Amino acid sequence: MEAIIEKIKGKLEIFCQDLKRLYSDDLVSIVLYGSFSKGNFIPKRSDINLLVVLKKMEFEDLSKAVKIFNRWSKIGRTTPLLFTEEYINRSIDVFPIEFSDIKENYKILYGKDILKDIRVEHKDLRYVCEKELKENLLRLRQAYIEAGARPFILQRIMINLFSSIMAILRNLLVLVGGIPSHDTEDLLKALSEKFNFSKEVASAIYRLKKREIHLSSQEIKNLYRSWLSEIENLALKVDELFS
Repeated sequence: MEAIIEKIKGKLEIFCQDLKRLYSDDLVSIVLYGSFSKGNFIPKRSDINLLVVLKKMEFEDLSKAVKIFNRWSKIGRTTPLLFTEEYINRSIDVFPIEFSDIKENYKILYGKDILKDIRVEHKDLRYVCEKELKENLLRLRQAYIEAGARPFILQRIMINLFSSIMAILRNLLVLVGGIPSHDTEDLLKALSEKFNFSKEVASAIYRLKKREIHLSSQEIKNLYRSWLSEIENLALKVDELFS
């Protein structure tokens, strides 16, 4: 594991040097966030999330990024976000979960700390948390129908949606005065205490994601049913808490 982490750090350094050569004085900042920054990175399962901030954003700047960003996406499993500082300041109210999650734990790999002074308003966070929780509930229901209840697809759906749902739940905890832990198991315990949320169900999906457990077809179906029920109940609680 340590060898993998060190190899990725070396690739990150090369990526940063490439961006500095490419954009020169137009490069404001390179930010690392997400699981690799938090220390709960899972090789071959977790993305390596990067935010690149430029002084300006014209079509030519996008064209410049194509080769380097596509090369990085094969390493980091996702394409870096490309913003200007002005765009970030004008978008905090629209993406409060994303910026709250990034601000919780990030590292500046190059340049200015463009995140230290941003403020996420609770009213914006509450609205988007409820909206995205209910959207994920709809996705889980629809995906079950589309999957035809096939266990291997259900498992993939739970794993793929797990991180986005946990980001919502982490911010719900903030809204009720909790302090989210960077450790997933500790976070699940806090959610269980605050919302009567099943730690066991969410923990099973997390362990599936880490490939620590293997479940039978029937166990996967049962887990999906339980996970769907937990999200349904939580969506109702959010309505009651903030209405």
